[in-house]
Amino acid sequence: MRLVDWLATLAEPSGTPVEPGDDPTTTAGAEEVAEASAILAEAAGGFCERLDALGVRSWPINVTQRLVTSIHRCEQLAIEESADSREPDSWEAFRGRALDAYVCHAIHAGAVADPVEDLRSHWIATDRPGDIEALDGHMACADAPAKSADLEALAAGALEFSHLGDRVARVEVTLAATVDDSIRLPGRIDVLLDGPGTPRPAVLVEVKSTRPRADHAAQLRHYVMLAALVHGSMPAAAALWYPGDPTSRSPQSCVEVPVAGTVASSAKRVAGALSRLGELWQGRVPERSGGSHCTWCPLAAECPQARRGETWESRGG
Repeated sequence: MRLVDWLATLAEPSGTPVEPGDDPTTTAGAEEVAEASAILAEAAGGFCERLDALGVRSWPINVTQRLVTSIHRCEQLAIEESADSREPDSWEAFRGRALDAYVCHAIHAGAVADPVEDLRSHWIATDRPGDIEALDGHMACADAPAKSADLEALAAGALEFSHLGDRVARVEVTLAATVDDSIRLPGRIDVLLDGPGTPRPAVLVEVKSTRPRADHAAQLRHYVMLAALVHGSMPAAAALWYPGDPTSRSPQSCVEVPVAGTVASSAKRVAGALSRLGELWQGRVPERSGGSHCTWCPLAAECPQARRGETWESRGG
């Protein structure tokens, strides 16, 4: 389903602006937000008690969605990522950032005229020297023509976001919830449609440049939780958007991620991560679990739990 077709299936506005703290969905939605808040508060309290015993007083502590995901995948990987937060600057990661820029351009200025130069202009305007350097590097490679064609296809796909009608669209919106002044849960949703101050409840859209993966839905559910905690109300809907791939003939698609039950379940996932983190801070030996995530781990080559195949080093680590 295309993005515009999916948006057309959502309920029409009530005519009354939605303000922070209002719940435009149901009483059950408000109860779920309250349940999630209680789950997180209890987990934060337990985590703080463990760290207090160790003399840690640096609050609030940032617990990112990436950290929550990594600690559930492999505790050792989470430790490695915490020590070095840099991600390998692969073409896959780069094209994801490029797609975010093209979506922003489509929303505010329509079609991209030159995928490379418009991308450069966007990153100059938003003060992203590292991305500009990466762009120059990719365009100087032997496969620059293929990469330019890939960027052109991404820019063409992003034009879908120029057809949002009268919806209020905000891009790369920060969503940061603080629990008991001790735990900060930072996040950023690619596109926030409507929400507080508009006639419609919020709709979240996370833009992905790769093919669909299971962890994409988990990431979006986490952002739904953050939006509910920050706004005090449940988002009306959430979806993952993929631009498609002309070379493999995979179509553009918009995949809805149900919001019912999402806020409480994501809060429990964060609570589980906090419990593990507290134990690791106290000195428990981290567990190692093999999986596709081993691709990005610098210890994969020497880890007995790692899947064999492509490692972090072979991808430029």
